[in-house]
Amino acid sequence: MKPLFEHDCTCCTYLGTENDYDLYHCGQSGFGQTVIARYGYGPDYTSGLVFSKGGILRIAAEKAIEKGILSREDWRKSVYHPYIPYSEVKRLFMLPIEELEKLTDIRSYRSGYSLRILYNILDKRKAS
Repeated sequence: MKPLFEHDCTCCTYLGTENDYDLYHCGQSGFGQTVIARYGYGPDYTSGLVFSKGGILRIAAEKAIEKGILSREDWRKSVYHPYIPYSEVKRLFMLPIEELEKLTDIRSYRSGYSLRILYNILDKRKAS
């Protein structure tokens, strides 16, 4: 089957069309993998592996798992452990920059969303 809508990312893998959504997996989202459900052109899409616990993004994730381009373990880690609690963010913000830089390699901060928070904190600390 052919996609209904144009999708300009050459790193994405087309997974099929479901309920008028073109579904994709992308391994080049900057912080890891993601799934995309496109329902129109340009900004008309929804995405995020961390949001794929249900709905159309769950269907995209399941299709990516079936094709072997996303492991069920990676999907579970993204969906069920995506956020750093606010108390942890506060604690991280108070750490010396050298300690904060070391954390970017720790497995417990593997999800893209958590790494993004960590890098944002690091950037803000370096700027001040």
